[in-house]
Formats: sequence, C-alpha cells, structure tokens
Amino acid sequence: MKNKVNDNKHTRNKRINKRLHKTKPGIIFKKNINFILSWFAVETVIKLVGALSIMLLILFGINTIEKQIDKQIDKPIDKPIDKQNWPDFLKPPLLDKVEALGILFAAGYFIVNIESQQTRSNYDAWQVINSAEGQGGNGGRIKALQDLNKDEESLAGLTANSADLTGVQLQWAELTRARLKKTILNESDLSNADLTKAELCGAKLVDAKLIKADLSGADLRGADLRGAELCGAELIGAKLNGASLIEADFSDTDLSDADLTGANLKRANFEKARLSRTNFQGVVINNTSFSGAYLNSVNLSDLKLNGLDFSNCQLIDTLLEGVELVGANLINVNLCGANLKNADLSNANLEKADLSGADLNNTRLLGVKNLLPEQIKKAKNWQLAKYDKSFAMSLGLSQ
Repeated sequence: MKNKVNDNKHTRNKRINKRLHKTKPGIIFKKNINFILSWFAVETVIKLVGALSIMLLILFGINTIEKQIDKQIDKPIDKPIDKQNWPDFLKPPLLDKVEALGILFAAGYFIVNIESQQTRSNYDAWQVINSAEGQGGNGGRIKALQDLNKDEESLAGLTANSADLTGVQLQWAELTRARLKKTILNESDLSNADLTKAELCGAKLVDAKLIKADLSGADLRGADLRGAELCGAELIGAKLNGASLIEADFSDTDLSDADLTGANLKRANFEKARLSRTNFQGVVINNTSFSGAYLNSVNLSDLKLNGLDFSNCQLIDTLLEGVELVGANLINVNLCGANLKNADLSNANLEKADLSGADLNNTRLLGVKNLLPEQIKKAKNWQLAKYDKSFAMSLGLSQ
C-alpha cells in the first residue's frame, strides 16, 4: 500500500511538471517573436530616432527651398523655369522617398509599441471585468476573459461570482483561487486550466469540459456537474459535498482525499480513477462504473450500490460492512482484506474475484454468479457467510 501511495505521488509530480512545461498552441511562436523584438529593441529605437531626425531635417530643408522657389516665382521672369535643370535633390523622386521613409517610420513605431498596445488592451479588459463585478449577467466578461487568456494573462484570484459565463473558452487558463460562486459555466471549456483552490460552490458546470484540469483543493460544494467531462483531472482534496455528478466522466481522475458526502453519482463514470481515502458517506450511487478504479482505505459501509460495475477494480483496505452490492459486476475485482461483514452481494457476478483475507462474516452471497469454492476459501469467516443450499453443499456446509 505504501508503494502504491508513492506511485500516486510520483504520478502527480509528473503531471505537475508536464503542466509547467507544456504550452498552449501558439505560445511558443509568440515567445520567440517577443524575444526577437526585445533582442533588437535598443537598436531599433536608435535607428528610428535617427531616421526621424533625418526626415525632419529633410522636410525642414524642403520647406525652406520651397519658400525660396515661391519667392522666385512671384518675381517677373524672362523665361519659364526648366524643371529639367533643377538640382537632383529637388526632383520629384525625392518626395516619393520621403513618403516611403514616413511609411517605414510609422510601421517601425507600430512594431515597437506592440507590447504597450497589448498592455493597454489588457488594462481595458480588466476594466470590463471589474466594472461588471456583482452583476448577474455577462457584462462583456466572456470576451474580456478570453482575450486576456489568449494573451497569457494570469486570471488568478478572478472574482466573478454569480456571473453568466456560459460557453466561455478558457483552456489552459491560470485561475488559481478564483472566486466563482454560483457562476454559470455551462458548456464552458476549462480543459487543462489551473483551478487549484478555486471557489466554485453552487456553480453550474453542466456539460462543461474540465479535461485534465487541476481542481485540487477546489470548493465544489453543491455544484451542478451533470454530464461534465473531467477525464484525467486532478481533484485531490476537493470538496464535492452535495454536488450533482450525474453522468459526469471522472475516468482516470485523481479524487484522493476528496469529499463526496451526499453527492449524486448516478450513471457517473469512475473508470481507472484513484480514490484513496475518498469520502462516500451518504452518496447516491446507481449504475455507476468503477471499472479498473483504485479504492484505498475507502468506507462504503451501509450504502446501497445498485447496478455497479467494479470489474477489474482494486478495493484495498476498503470497508464494505453492511453495503448492498446486489447484482453488481465484480468480475476480476480485488477484494483482498475487504470488510464485507453483513454485506449483501446477492446475484453479483464474482468471476475471478480475489477474496483473499476478506471478512465474510454474515455476508449474503445468495444467487451469486461464477463463484468457485476455492475463491471463497481464501477469505476469512467464509463458513459464516450465507449461500444457496447447493453452493453450501459444495463447500461442505449444511445450511
């Protein structure tokens, strides 16, 4: 068990490192551009200042010459002015060159000020978000948030309680400690977002995408996560008390030390999830899949777990005293050392189930499928369990 815990820590550290080094599409390109601009920033500024000075001198010279020409034109002349005899610096191509220089200067000025323009744009976006604080509607926040995230601006500590952010796209967003109480985030995409310790109690996340998001320590009490996708997400120590998790996908999710007290888990998917010390007290479970999941030191005592799929599941040091697993799929399940005292496994499929060291004191095993005598005899107190008459006879028991 100690090795398994260490493995979980190692896996989590690998995921954190992967998050720190992985980037959003286009970020690498933008960083390279910013590096190039910063590398040549000083040289570019010097050249632009020099170009501006030269251009001003040229314009001053042209203006002076034009005044002299105008004075000559006002005087009576004996013969017309021959422009072909003008000096080269007064011929029309010079003006074209000056115009080109002006265009180049304007373009250079724009490039050098890209960062300041972006800063101004981000400032305006934050103004929209802050001015809409306390309002229940959108208030322009969706576009502002998406623009800030696109510019890699951190949204840590964002406050948007009770806001309507339906469909917002904030993939890879930095939203640690964000305050989003009762916020509507239905159909939003928060994949790979960092929502560590975010306040999402009462939030609506129906059909939201939270794939590989980090929700460690997040407060999701009473949240509506029906149909949400949380594949590969981190929910270590998260509070999900009373949350609606109907048909939510928690496959390959880490819910270690999470609190699911009173949550509705009907038709939810916990395939290959890590559920060490997860609190399932008072949960509503029906047709839920735990196939391939790892449950360590979990208390499922006195729960009615109808239509569950525990196939290929590991239930290490798990308390199942008084639990109802009627008709459950327990194919290849690992129940080593599990406390099944007073549990009801009637009509369950126990094909290749490992019952080594499990406590079967007063366990109901009536009508179980694919259970062999050699499986039973690896358990503790197997003589005290309740079997069908024919199976009891195969065990040499008289009931």
